[in-house]
Amino acid sequence: MSEREIFSEQEATEILRAAVELQERIRSGADYTPGLTREELVRMATEMGLSEDAIGQAIATRGQIQPQDKAGFWTQQFSRVIDRELKPEDFDIVGTTVAQTGSNVTGLKQLGRTISGMASRGIGYGYIEVTSRNGRTRIEVKSSSFVCFMTTLYPGLIFGFVGGLILSLTVNPIAGGLFGAALVGLGALGLNLLLPRAHRRMKELADELKRRIEEELPASADSPSSSRPE
Repeated sequence: MSEREIFSEQEATEILRAAVELQERIRSGADYTPGLTREELVRMATEMGLSEDAIGQAIATRGQIQPQDKAGFWTQQFSRVIDRELKPEDFDIVGTTVAQTGSNVTGLKQLGRTISGMASRGIGYGYIEVTSRNGRTRIEVKSSSFVCFMTTLYPGLIFGFVGGLILSLTVNPIAGGLFGAALVGLGALGLNLLLPRAHRRMKELADELKRRIEEELPASADSPSSSRPE
């Protein structure tokens, strides 16, 4: 006889997060609509036993916790949803508006209702994907550690190993070990200083891209929001 399975609040959160990620991986169906309305979110929360006051406070403070939804040391992901649909024929807005923010986008590719490519903003570097469907547009920016790693820790590892080996053979092993450890330490320090700034720059790109598309979209594409009665 099977026992009733009980999940902790943390386990339930992780399971729901994983389910959302799986849902978005198969979102190519025509019936997929990015994001949830406030009413849908409140209904889901109340069905889970959460009070409307609790979910209301969480929504009000989402700007403080939003970047932490998929945060990590090496990579971070920022998702934004616009309540208007960016049509494929207007996807050039993505490249032009991102360029206006001082960022660079390379290798933009359009596949159906999705446009994606690599992007950089200052020391930030990552991947952007914009998907529009059923009256909404989703922006996803994935921040990568590649540039920061290659300019800090990687040189520290290479020069630390080579320099330490040379000193070990020509002077003594202790001097070689200390020299190598010092370079690796400097590289690690540089990575720890630069990487959080790089993630912040990519978060700024996600926010700025959302704001610019919201400004441009009403003038270039029909949107449900613009047609709603005041």
